[in-house]
Amino acid sequence: AERHAVLRGVDPATVTVERAQSMESDQWSPVARSGTGVPLVSVRETDESRGVMLGFGLLEAESNVALQPAFPVLFVNAIEWL
Repeated sequence: AERHAVLRGVDPATVTVERAQSMESDQWSPVARSGTGVPLVSVRETDESRGVMLGFGLLEAESNVALQPAFPVLFVNAIEWL
């Protein structure tokens, strides 16, 4: 399957999520899940708007995303997609 535009160029091997919050909803589609199936990145798209939701925090105790090359790539992708 093709990766969602929000995840292009993001290397999941460099990202560690220690604590994820399951935020499942019919309005949001997970585009990245943890090894246990918890949605880590979800998107929503309607005729009026788009949204991106992270299921984890950026503090060091929650994930290492903010310290990885994936961080700016993920956020630039999200902004461009929105």
